[in-house]
Amino acid sequence: MSILAKLLVLIGFLISLSVFAAQELLVPQEINQNFLKIYSNAEKVAIAKDLRNIRELCLSQAQSGQKYLIYVATAGGPGASKSTILETYLHDHPGFVYVDPDQRALKFMINTYLQDISNYAVAQNISSPQLLNKAYAKWRGGSNYIANTVLNEAYANKLGIAHGTTSTSKAMALFYRKLQKQGYKIILLLCASTEKNRLKANEYREKNQRFVQASREDIISKGQMFFENFPVYFKYADEIQFFWIDDFLRGGVKVAEYSKTTGLKSLHRDFNKLKNSYKEFRNQHPDKQLPSFDGLLKENIKNPTKS
Repeated sequence: MSILAKLLVLIGFLISLSVFAAQELLVPQEINQNFLKIYSNAEKVAIAKDLRNIRELCLSQAQSGQKYLIYVATAGGPGASKSTILETYLHDHPGFVYVDPDQRALKFMINTYLQDISNYAVAQNISSPQLLNKAYAKWRGGSNYIANTVLNEAYANKLGIAHGTTSTSKAMALFYRKLQKQGYKIILLLCASTEKNRLKANEYREKNQRFVQASREDIISKGQMFFENFPVYFKYADEIQFFWIDDFLRGGVKVAEYSKTTGLKSLHRDFNKLKNSYKEFRNQHPDKQLPSFDGLLKENIKNPTKS
């Protein structure tokens, strides 16, 4: 490896470590570094180059000294129009560090992912979908590493964060507690849709936009994990905006708003579809011991938590 290549790798790691060495990270360093284990030294150099560019893009949008420190994030399964809903929010509320492993990392990885799906690469492959899936599988770890590195830097510097994510991890409670400890107000954009619509949305994206974000298995499993995390969302979010998506081509409808201080406000009749979807999942999975929707409201409005 050349001296320049070694320096680029070093720069990438220093960006992720420099400011935060003595501080608790939002995404633990050992977890983030694991995303790089599969890559060769040359590939790590390329990822470091992409990190430098994407970091500059994301941080350039931040406004320091905001009156309120806010973390706003999507929650929902793949294909639930999360990116469109979040970017609409950002259009009306600029100044956030916008972090997303797909929309703000993978799509801008010009030294890695985009090289593997160039027009030449597509022309050399009989199956374009197979090529897209292969490129996604290879560079998804790198995109997660980049997104988490930028996320940690925004968190450490107390910048407003807009996070494109499914919010379906079992570690979300710990994640939210760290945000609260840092003084963040948590706003969640809950994006709900039918499994059928979400599958169609991802098929459309793959066929017409030449972009793969999730496997069929992920689409189904994360849609279920979304409902499983409802108690966590209600416990830790200061505000929740609910969206229902009947047809991905028509976009989402904001159907309700919730706040720990003012309670729930229904905005559209399709809110019943969202509540019924949660109820159906709850009835199908009694082993999860999920509270009713009304139970979630009652518990968290009466007992708002900061712990």
